[in-house]
Amino acid sequence: GVTLGLIVGRLGAEAAQRERRYEHLLTCLRSCAERAERAGVTLFLEAINRYEGDALNTLADAAAAARRVGSPRIRLLADTFHMNIEEVDIAGALGAAGDLLGHVHLVDSNRWAPGYGHVDFTPVLAALKRTGFGGFLSFEILARPDPLQAARQGLANVRSLLDRGAA
Repeated sequence: GVTLGLIVGRLGAEAAQRERRYEHLLTCLRSCAERAERAGVTLFLEAINRYEGDALNTLADAAAAARRVGSPRIRLLADTFHMNIEEVDIAGALGAAGDLLGHVHLVDSNRWAPGYGHVDFTPVLAALKRTGFGGFLSFEILARPDPLQAARQGLANVRSLLDRGAA
């Protein structure tokens, strides 16, 4: 699969400009989706926080764009780091994304491994279970204190939540 995140760029503040640029964004997504369909590749459309982009900030924003394009090759990538900034209810947003959700980055509020910031991953994992999520889970985290330790810490914390019945 191919992740589409910051590639969507900025729409700007002026309303007519935003609308024109958003339509262009959809045209580009349609073109990418057509190529993905021919190649059998999945595109993962990622909602990015407002400090990094202004086009698709929430899962609902990304879902609306995906639905307008209407390709079976476009799925959503939910990143809990960005969701912590933009979503009112992370678990609710995951549930609302439903079958469009294809990949999840489990990342804490400080971009460290789960368990080292303030995101509560218990409802996140429970929401994924409720929706029947069958996509990919991964860490997109800072390699602190080093890459191997960061991965081990993230896995240990997620496994602990799962063992306690989080999902």
